[in-house]
Amino acid sequence: MQVELSQIITVVLAVAGLITAIGGAVTYIKKWAAESKGTKNSEIIQEHTEQLKSIDERLRQLEKANVNQDRYVAAMCETMLALLDHSITGNSIDKLKKARDEMNEFLVHRGEG
Repeated sequence: MQVELSQIITVVLAVAGLITAIGGAVTYIKKWAAESKGTKNSEIIQEHTEQLKSIDERLRQLEKANVNQDRYVAAMCETMLALLDHSITGNSIDKLKKARDEMNEFLVHRGEG
């Protein structure tokens, strides 16, 4: 009977040790997976944040350039209309002077939106 009791105790201790080892391994794997996933997601979020900042800055630059282009087109159209009116009527000197002044103002201050 003593051999059997000794074997039972050995088996029980082996099973308990196995359960403890498996539990520790599972805990370690869960912790490692959580940290790894969180770090990866954090890096991706940081990368996307930087990309959004870059895109936002580029959008502001394009909007500013668009405003300047709109001002340029408007100044050119007014100048062309004044030239056409002068060619047709032979006068309109005042319109030509005004168009010249507006074009000069645009060219001097073109980047100031």
